[in-house]
Amino acid sequence: MSTTPTPEGTPLLAPLPRTPSRWQEREAPADVVAAVSRATGLPEVLSRVMVGRGVTGETAQAWLQPSLKSLTDPSRLAGLDAAVDVILHSIERGHPIGVFGDYDVDGVTSTTLLSQFFVDCGIKTGG
Repeated sequence: MSTTPTPEGTPLLAPLPRTPSRWQEREAPADVVAAVSRATGLPEVLSRVMVGRGVTGETAQAWLQPSLKSLTDPSRLAGLDAAVDVILHSIERGHPIGVFGDYDVDGVTSTTLLSQFFVDCGIKTGG
């Protein structure tokens, strides 16, 4: 990775932060872990991971088999209204829209899908 500075002295790429070398297990109450194990039939170790993510015995099956109905209403996402305003403003003025995402499976997938949607709609993307 090059950290050669720009003429302004700012590095092109900042070094990535180091991740902890050891996994840290989240606290998981034993009674909740047992309830998730009973509800799902999964081993305790998997139930402990689920509990660490907020799953309970009552919500375990829905968490393992999600449906479209269980998705959060996207209009409740923080900053969505402002993002829509920026996108509409850019479209109206013919400005290109930059689409950025995380460099992981869901980030690359969502970035590609949104970029392709804009292209299919005749909206300029890029910089």
